Amino acid sequence: MRKCEVAVLGLGLMGGAALNSLLDAGVDALGFDPVGPGSDRGSSHGSCRILRRFNFENPNYTSLSDEAHAGWIRLQAESRQTVLTETPVLEAGLPGSAMVASSRAAAIAKGQSDGAKCIPPLLVSLIKR
Repeated sequence: MRKCEVAVLGLGLMGGAALNSLLDAGVDALGFDPVGPGSDRGSSHGSCRILRRFNFENPNYTSLSDEAHAGWIRLQAESRQTVLTETPVLEAGLPGSAMVASSRAAAIAKGQSDGAKCIPPLLVSLIKR
């Protein structure tokens, strides 16, 4: 029977990234997944995902997002394939929205410009409905 230091159970996006990092660090690791590649049963199937750089949930997530972003850039360079298409995101909410305020605060804490834009009054009235 094959033995290893670390077993990664589930090789979706997170498990696959964890296994890759362990192997890169020289750890004797094995990965196991109950389904084959390309399954539609995981949380990361489909053609696209969003990677928010500035997170409202907790300031620590922004640093984790930065590390994940760097990993995608490395993967893209190593594979010589476009795997990441960076596009702006609009986070909008009613005046005083805690979620939007927290995202803005996370961006500012990381030295990014505030990025707040004035939303036209018509759009604000549609959002309130």
